[in-house]
Amino acid sequence: MKNVIRTAIVATMLGAATLGLAGAATAAPVTAPISAAQQGVALPLSPIMAPAAPLNDPNGLCSYHDADGSCWVAAGGPSVNIDLKFPANTPQEQSIVDYLNKVLDDFNANTEPGTLDNPRPLQELDATSTTYTSGTPEAGTQTVVVKLSEHLGGLYPLTWYKAFTYNNAAKAPITFDTLFRPGTKPLDAILPIVQQHLSATAGQPMEDGLDAANYQNFAVTNDAVIFFFDQNQMDPGYGGIEVSVPRSAIAKMLNPGIEM
Repeated sequence: MKNVIRTAIVATMLGAATLGLAGAATAAPVTAPISAAQQGVALPLSPIMAPAAPLNDPNGLCSYHDADGSCWVAAGGPSVNIDLKFPANTPQEQSIVDYLNKVLDDFNANTEPGTLDNPRPLQELDATSTTYTSGTPEAGTQTVVVKLSEHLGGLYPLTWYKAFTYNNAAKAPITFDTLFRPGTKPLDAILPIVQQHLSATAGQPMEDGLDAANYQNFAVTNDAVIFFFDQNQMDPGYGGIEVSVPRSAIAKMLNPGIEM
């Protein structure tokens, strides 16, 4: 399975290769042809794409940039669709590429290829991203939040987040620990806001939430710190949810290096 998907991914394309499960592809590959036995497909490279800067990128996820400056990979075949898009030339680009390469490898290891004559239930991997900033480009912060959805043939896809938050002045990633002053207890202020939002969204009370491990994915803006919670992370009844905590609620606890 890995060889099928990797061959398709090397030929990065604009938009998803939507094949369906009943017909063959109509576009010719731009890399080495994929055999009939593999039944994978690679669409031609869009002329608006330009080669990207080289990265440690074994699956070629950022081999080309689109007109918006984003890395965009889409590949498909019978029973499998992959569509990954994320920004290039960000301070943590290599970290994002490393993470998504691992996600793709795990997806490949857990999917079963079908054929045009004998398709399996659709298996999908999608990644989109949103960029958040605070302060000035020189001294503020930048966050790329990647939202992933994986469907391995069950009733519902699984949704989760991975945030990459960066301090432009310190030229270093920001973690939950470095976001706040040492010795402070930010969860005392954050938890009530999160509990109220999640309970209202899910229609059931949130029992717990004081584990800092649940707050590692966040974005910093001028007005708030937005926390992202994976599907089922806080409670089996919750989907993927984001909660905005006003900066005014935690301003005194924020690290002085986190510029507004």
